Amino acid sequence: WVTGEDGAWFNMTESATDGVYEVEIPEECDNIIFTSMEGENDWNNKKQQTENLTVPTDGKNAYDLASGTWIEYVAPNVTVYFKPKSTWAGEGVTFAAWIWATGGDGSWYSLTDSDEDGIYEVTFPKELDNIIFTSMKGANDWGNKQPQTGDLKVPTDEKNTYDGETETWVEFGTVTVYFKP
Repeated sequence: WVTGEDGAWFNMTESATDGVYEVEIPEECDNIIFTSMEGENDWNNKKQQTENLTVPTDGKNAYDLASGTWIEYVAPNVTVYFKPKSTWAGEGVTFAAWIWATGGDGSWYSLTDSDEDGIYEVTFPKELDNIIFTSMKGANDWGNKQPQTGDLKVPTDEKNTYDGETETWVEFGTVTVYFKP
């Protein structure tokens, strides 16, 4: 939550198979409480919780419950976002990305718009460093692609959103926070 305002629930997901969970929160949020729940997200369903914590701004992005401190965590995966050109949308259109490591083979990844804001996301192993965003009609296959971007380098800074209208990488207004129970 933002100091002085009401908060909101955000579900965490395991970021890899290392027992660390992640959540994307709006960058203006400066407070957080990590909880475990039985059922829906509701204070009446909480099993355990941390104290009220201040989201750090010093690069320490993971709260380690065992030590009760914020630590620096490097995730094994990366998430990038795609805001397609408005002309790419249409009935039966989906979005996908062809992602590969320099000098290696690639794979198709489907993009999702979980909050229906018109910005799609994809998560993949961080060793993959090249990406092409495409519009698809049908299964993810080169024969079904509609428009596509050129070959792009996956950014390694906070510019994690490719804006199809401007054809540039821009910063998306979220912060990823991790929790190590």
